[in-house]
Amino acid sequence: MKKILAYIPHSSLALLACIGVILGLFFGKAIISISVTLFMVNAIINLDVKKNIKTFISLKTSVAIAAIFFTYLISGIWSSNLDYYLQKIFMHLPYLTIAVGLVCMRFKEAKYYHLLFALLILLTTAGCVQSLWQYLSNKNAIDLGYNYSKVLPTPFKNDHIRFSIAVVLSIVFSSYLAIIQKQKVIKLICTCLAIFLIIYLHILAVKTGLLAFYIIAIICVVYFIFTSQKKIIGLIALVLLCSLPVVALQYSNTFKAKFNYFKYSLQQINNTNSQEEISDEGRIMSYKTCLEIWQKNKLLGVGAGDFNDAMIMAYDKKYGVNKLTKKMLPHNQFMVISLVAGILGLLVFSYAIFLPLLLHYRKNLLFICVWVLMLIPLMVEPMHETQIGLSIHVFFILLLYKYIDNKNSNLAKQ
Repeated sequence: MKKILAYIPHSSLALLACIGVILGLFFGKAIISISVTLFMVNAIINLDVKKNIKTFISLKTSVAIAAIFFTYLISGIWSSNLDYYLQKIFMHLPYLTIAVGLVCMRFKEAKYYHLLFALLILLTTAGCVQSLWQYLSNKNAIDLGYNYSKVLPTPFKNDHIRFSIAVVLSIVFSSYLAIIQKQKVIKLICTCLAIFLIIYLHILAVKTGLLAFYIIAIICVVYFIFTSQKKIIGLIALVLLCSLPVVALQYSNTFKAKFNYFKYSLQQINNTNSQEEISDEGRIMSYKTCLEIWQKNKLLGVGAGDFNDAMIMAYDKKYGVNKLTKKMLPHNQFMVISLVAGILGLLVFSYAIFLPLLLHYRKNLLFICVWVLMLIPLMVEPMHETQIGLSIHVFFILLLYKYIDNKNSNLAKQ
């Protein structure tokens, strides 16, 4: 058995699992499930299993993220809906499997990480092209749909919010590769892809993605202004950035319709009549309903198996049985975890999310951009309550940990 294990290329299998996760985002959840399982199996069925465990334990960020899984797991003790609990446990396995499995990826060369960045960029770009083709084929109907909070078809099975996050992440990676690459052709290609993705993002006009993009862009421009001697270029970039929404309002029907719908939804929030079908008002209703449940279950929450049932019961009690057509989960991941596992669960989750800022990662602009990008949807979406949302967040955050640590290690040896 040892002889067989000695011939297994564990680092290559870890890379294959990474590729599988990215492919799975676009081509099916089954590929994600197989890939995250491969991560764990590859780390455990391994001659260096003890070394892998020691390495994993030494990685504070990975341990903290894995602890979120055990928070969901332990909450089963006070859950009564076993079927739903098991669904949630299997769905949240990437917290553990990716955190443990990535220790086997021991490539020191940056090109392997750049390959994964490029794969996401290319698949996202292809998805945007397909989405635009569908838009142009049925432009009038889709433009009209934007007046009712509908958007154009996207990959990720039309999960436009999480796809918009993938688009912004691809913009970040393509911009980064354009900066660090020495070959002019690659620089030009990456720059053009970034520009195309920015244009698409404004046609897609998803609020979460746009908010993330502008916050990250402002961080980068301000960083450039304060660290570069070419401050005029930075100021010009800031002006151009501020002019982007104005241009989009003028030339993008979808962006204009989304902007008008957003103003309308804000006006409706001030009304006494609750309308869950209006996106922003539905979010606020989910917050209020969650807080009412949480007030009675502050310490331990209601358990991973029961939090969906608890929300439905609270909606029925507050607004009437079967009165609402949509009964949203709390549109905030921090609120979801506090409902699942109370204050203790919230502390574990918050520690895992904010720990990188206490470490040396806060000095790396690439990581800061990706961290901010992943934080924003956590504040306005149950981001980790879908396999795609959880995988894209956990995978790319942990991948960047590895990338930055390897980069720092290589610099220290020079």
